[in-house]
Amino acid sequence: MEPSDKIVNLKDWINSFWNFQEEDLQYLQNLIIKKLPLDPEEIINNLKERIKTRKAFYQIYKYLPRKDLSVKDLEWAEQKLAEIIYREDLITELTNKILDLLTFFVESEKIPLPDIPSNPFLVH
Repeated sequence: MEPSDKIVNLKDWINSFWNFQEEDLQYLQNLIIKKLPLDPEEIINNLKERIKTRKAFYQIYKYLPRKDLSVKDLEWAEQKLAEIIYREDLITELTNKILDLLTFFVESEKIPLPDIPSNPFLVH
């Protein structure tokens, strides 16, 4: 394959995945600060879709050549990849915490709470 035939190179992939991570971080932040409504089903579907996209990015990454990069570009790529890994860990941690909260939220809806009088301190 000639270099001009390539659809994406490592630098393009890094920039695209970085932007994808930015979207993830913004989405998770909006969930945490309650800018988005708490709809467990929608949140889970969004997270699943983002995981599928992430897997597609990983598949593309496996086939990207590095030998075409200059030493300067390779150093830049290595630095960015280290940052991407750090951000992936952060995104994974935030996602897991949100899933834990959703699990608690959904499970608590299934547990019937005892009927509490409107004013439990009022004695007749």
